[in-house]
Amino acid sequence: MRGGGRPTLQEVATLAGVSMGTASSTFTRRQPVARQTRDAVLKAADALGYRPRGRAVPLGRPVTALALLTDPPTSSPDPLHVGAHQAATELGAALTVVPVGDAVVRWAVPRDRPQGALLVGAPDPRLVRHLREAGVPCVVIQPGGIDQPADAVRPHDRRAAFLATDHLLRLGHRIPPPALVIGRDGAAADQLAGHRAALRHHQRSGHADYLRLPAGSATADGRAAADALFDLVRPPTAVVCGSVALARGVLAALAERGIAVPGAVSVVALDGLTSSSPDPLDRIGAPDPAPLTVVGADRLLLGAEGIRHLAQRVRQPDLPRRVTLVDVSLRAAAATTRATGGGQVAQRRG
Repeated sequence: MRGGGRPTLQEVATLAGVSMGTASSTFTRRQPVARQTRDAVLKAADALGYRPRGRAVPLGRPVTALALLTDPPTSSPDPLHVGAHQAATELGAALTVVPVGDAVVRWAVPRDRPQGALLVGAPDPRLVRHLREAGVPCVVIQPGGIDQPADAVRPHDRRAAFLATDHLLRLGHRIPPPALVIGRDGAAADQLAGHRAALRHHQRSGHADYLRLPAGSATADGRAAADALFDLVRPPTAVVCGSVALARGVLAALAERGIAVPGAVSVVALDGLTSSSPDPLDRIGAPDPAPLTVVGADRLLLGAEGIRHLAQRVRQPDLPRRVTLVDVSLRAAAATTRATGGGQVAQRRG
């Protein structure tokens, strides 16, 4: 070794007992490098105080093996999975998809455990604690408001509700203001705050009659909420729904009453975990239900951000717990249109 001066990549390669090309690939990730070899190169670089020129590459624990836990497993391609796999490939890490129910048994032996696990949805907190106690860092992709003992990546629910309500107000649905139908789940508080912020922005005030908080977020809950809204003396001309399932229920109730969407009523769904290119809504009894306007986060981006977040957690396990918010966008479709100018919406079925 030469004395003094900045350590070179050649010195790192010599100390690690590998070629210059292998040492270079460890930092550039242009070619795959075996985990044992990568560890040797990083150890040599750390001993010499070597830092690659021109880019900041973390010299912490190399990320080579991650897992994506899903429940239930999906048979069709999921953009979230695609985004996660793309991000893992960029990191040079292998990503294995594992059903949630198999994780505890499959990883009973320490050598079989991944370096980190990305969980999707709202997993049992006991599973998250079990994995952390077993030395497997976790990141959870989930709706807002759910408190997990792990890092989280979630859609920006407050902004989603703001964008949906703002969109309808700009279309002229002002008197009465857009109604809000949200389940009593983790995202409800943020969704309500975003809805009210949009009303204030347009100098409108909300009314309790136009806020519905069903016990759940299923299609049946949306149907019941819509029945209550459209039995009002002055029913709304626009509805913001806290999920696609609630929106399906609202559309079903409107179809039963013979209320046209979007001719008489416009509907927007908040879906923080929606796909990159939403499909038209499934048929639910209406002759031809209009494609649903959706506000949500891109699943491709959610998956990629989850893996990047997890990789940092693996490299730097002592970082404080944090939540990453992924921005949302509104994708307008045929289920929303400009208000017709104050026509009375039909109140009765038939």
